[in-house]
Amino acid sequence: MSASKKAKTNTSYDDINDKYMLLVNALEPREPKSYRFPLNDAPECLKLVLLRSGKRQFEMVYFDDGAEGADGLVAGGDGEDDDAKQVEDYFIDKSNFENKLVLPFNGSIDFVVHLAHA
Repeated sequence: MSASKKAKTNTSYDDINDKYMLLVNALEPREPKSYRFPLNDAPECLKLVLLRSGKRQFEMVYFDDGAEGADGLVAGGDGEDDDAKQVEDYFIDKSNFENKLVLPFNGSIDFVVHLAHA
């Protein structure tokens, strides 16, 4: 990869680092919880999809079927199931008390993901 292309890619990732995600985790039936967190430590495969897709909202995401149930959060192709697992693990890791959404809050929400029970 050329140095200028690599610099452009890093700049794009820096743009994602300044963004926040609202994760609605409804994996436990009747107990949905909401979390808000910065995307600074998001997996590169997730950052890339968020940059390229143009989508801001991903609904009814479930990873039981790997990339197939990810509503576009995982790019198709080689390694898509590994990417799906990496994104799923990231979301589960972010579903913690420290990131729990408390209203009202100061800040922004740039992307919304709704994790659903399959």
